[in-house]
Amino acid sequence: MRKSVAILSTLIGLSVSLSGQKEIINNFDNLLKSIDKDHKLNKKYGAKSFSFVKGEINERIKTLKSLSEIHAENGAFDSAFYFLVKYDSLKTTLLSIEESNNLIGTEAKKNSKTLKIKLDELNNEKKQEASKTFTFILTFFLGTGIFTLILIFLRKKNKESKDINEHLERKNRLIEKKNNEILDSILYAKKIQDAMLTSRTYIENIFKEHLILYNPKDIISGDFYWAYNHERSKTLYWATVDCTGHGVPGALMSMIGTVLLNESVIIKRETDPDRILSQMNQYLKRYINKTDSLYQTQDGMDISFCKLNNENLTLETAGANQSIYILRDRELKELKGDKITLGQDPLEREINEFSVKTYPLKSNDLIYTFTDGFTDQIGGPNKKKFKIGALKNLLVEISDLPMEKQKEQLKHTLTHWKSGSPQLDDILIMGVKV
Repeated sequence: MRKSVAILSTLIGLSVSLSGQKEIINNFDNLLKSIDKDHKLNKKYGAKSFSFVKGEINERIKTLKSLSEIHAENGAFDSAFYFLVKYDSLKTTLLSIEESNNLIGTEAKKNSKTLKIKLDELNNEKKQEASKTFTFILTFFLGTGIFTLILIFLRKKNKESKDINEHLERKNRLIEKKNNEILDSILYAKKIQDAMLTSRTYIENIFKEHLILYNPKDIISGDFYWAYNHERSKTLYWATVDCTGHGVPGALMSMIGTVLLNESVIIKRETDPDRILSQMNQYLKRYINKTDSLYQTQDGMDISFCKLNNENLTLETAGANQSIYILRDRELKELKGDKITLGQDPLEREINEFSVKTYPLKSNDLIYTFTDGFTDQIGGPNKKKFKIGALKNLLVEISDLPMEKQKEQLKHTLTHWKSGSPQLDDILIMGVKV
């Protein structure tokens, strides 16, 4: 290879004159300018703008090296050095440009990769935006559809509710009308029952002092009081009666009881307490609780019956499931009745006689008769019944008060005891001062 180069150099040296060397130098300068221009193009447009002159540059580098060697062999060391310098300069320039080109290529690849990543990110963002847009549109239409369906459903339900409300309003008006009719009937029944009861004016005239605490549970009552003054014999009769049930059924029974007492004492002029109760019992069993009836009932009455002779102050009592209290100097005496209800007996006993208790009285003695409504009332801190023992203690405590004050105290105690609890039964307490 070196021999070929040497031969080529000799031939070039022989053929090249001084003017030829100047031309080579000028061509070299022009080449450098061309390289610089191509290098700028390379920076602007990339590595391809420089690749087409690379071969020519390599050839000229070889030529400069050959010229340097030829001049050195011919002893023209200045020229040899000059061409060697040009050779090194051109070779260095080429290497610098190649390195720059490689760097540009690397940066281009890097920029291309970065651009690709950015493009991918933009594409992903566009896809996400498109997905979000699609999701929004889909959600919008689905939401609109669901909202429309809900509106249709609500409109239908609203119409149904409106129809139901109108129907309920008609029913309520009808119920209100019926309730008003029933209430009017009950209020009228109360007038009848009040008329059947012994009048308060009559009672005030026949008793020295008295009290009547009368609290029906439902306007009309199954409890009732009754009194009669037999002026010829100077004898007072009175009773408190608790009929089965309350409200309308109880009121009907109470009117039957009033009629039976009037018939026995006033019309038939029966004077013995036991006979009076026996007659009431027989009537109730015969006409109210019929054993041959398809719908046999067990309606009856609990009663405390008193007969007071004002001449000798003798008290005769008879009772069915009720007791009579006598208070004297804050001491209480209990006269118990028989353990049976008028008109009914689970043991199917025939009660023809009731026990009569006779008790001598003194002036200012107090006689109390009552039904079980007061003692059975639920209330107090533990929501329990008032009970009979508490009533006994209460009557003893208030026995020194005037009868009207006693009534107020009984009402106050009952209200405080209930403390918001509903009344469970009709309430009746009757007190008479001798």
